Amino acid sequence: MSIPQEIKNLGTVLFIAEGQGIKKIYPLTEAYKKAGNRVMCIIGASTKNKLILADQMGQFCDELFIATEDGSSGQKGKVLDVLKELFGIIEKSTHTKYPELIFASGSPALLGSVSEIAGSCGVSVITKEENA
Repeated sequence: MSIPQEIKNLGTVLFIAEGQGIKKIYPLTEAYKKAGNRVMCIIGASTKNKLILADQMGQFCDELFIATEDGSSGQKGKVLDVLKELFGIIEKSTHTKYPELIFASGSPALLGSVSEIAGSCGVSVITKEENA
């Protein structure tokens, strides 16, 4: 994940991560919030017990969406399901716009899907594999 040298106010920044990838985006949520951005986060895991940093992420997120595959916390499903739902709402809205930037961390499959969805909407994406 290439972190911009100067973190500045871009408008809205969306962070999306699953599993251990949440650790990689956590420090950035604070930095982008302190720079004056609206920060949205989508985090997830297979179960509530495997979900990490949810409370800490909530401190810096204007909106925090949680997904667990078994539905034990937040929405049942995967973070990609929440992203698709969110972008579907934005697409139909007359007063809501896409984020200026997305940071994504997780599996290669997640990163590829996020990049594809964001690219089709003209949103820039910075990615980092969960284990890298």
